Amino acid sequence: MVEEVLDLHRTPLEHIPVMSEEVLESLAPKPGDRVLDCTVGGGGHSALLLERIGPQGFLWGIERDPRTLDRARARLEQVGHPFELVHANFAALETLETHWQISDLDAVLLDLGTSIFQLKEAERGFSLSQDGPLDMRMNPAEDTPSAADLVNTWSEAELKHLFQTLGEERFSGRIAHALVKARQKQPFERTAQLAECIAEAVPRREKIHPATRVFQALRIAVNDELEAIETVLPVAMRLLKPGGRLAVISFHSLEDRRVKQAFRYWSQDCLCPPRQPVCTCQHQPLLQRSGKALRPGEAEIRANSPSRSARLRVAQRCKDV
Repeated sequence: MVEEVLDLHRTPLEHIPVMSEEVLESLAPKPGDRVLDCTVGGGGHSALLLERIGPQGFLWGIERDPRTLDRARARLEQVGHPFELVHANFAALETLETHWQISDLDAVLLDLGTSIFQLKEAERGFSLSQDGPLDMRMNPAEDTPSAADLVNTWSEAELKHLFQTLGEERFSGRIAHALVKARQKQPFERTAQLAECIAEAVPRREKIHPATRVFQALRIAVNDELEAIETVLPVAMRLLKPGGRLAVISFHSLEDRRVKQAFRYWSQDCLCPPRQPVCTCQHQPLLQRSGKALRPGEAEIRANSPSRSARLRVAQRCKDV
């Protein structure tokens, strides 16, 4: 069954929605539902959800990358059911909900992974395997610092902290020192230039490229990804109907930790201090967690290797709140 789901809606770039079978089972979309996909990407999950909710339902999709949004729109138009795509950062959901009349949702999905279109297009600056401008902005039109700006202007201490906290890189100090030294001769402008400098600075003891964690840290910082997660989750939960479901796919521990902590907090039935003998807060849980995070099966990982690090967490809005 997994292979059958994976074959649906492929594009020439072989975009495969991660854990699509688990997403459909967890969100349980049905005809007439109102659904929000906060991270449309290539439209893989959205197309599957749109098929399930049918012509009586409605899907909103948010996407920060304008080029990816165009691909998603073409894909969803083939399904033929009502939808609206919004070019925006999902962190702005609280502002978007009024303008786009997003409310009373039966399901919300966030797939926090980087789009394959961004990884495969060298000019976007996300890829280690293809040389391109050192950019990494999800929306290149935004007037915000690029990865090159960070690498060329931040101090050695700032870069070390960045690689350590957002990349969990154990050689963060050595890499930061090497970058600051190298940029004195020539500023970093290309991804291959940066990757080569990092590879020369640290020993390669793992299967992954030595620059992998640094690229992750830069991408997260450039796009304020962790702050966006913390901003959107409470709004998404509030927009759910009683009984509505929220599903989040994360790809590294920094993302997953924030989702897990948020779900745990909103599912508590008491917020009183641990040592207080009697509950006086009268707090009621807002969400009911579905248990531990789900992981992709072996068949999916064989067919779509980037899915190996995916984690899916699901929670349901309590019906009596």
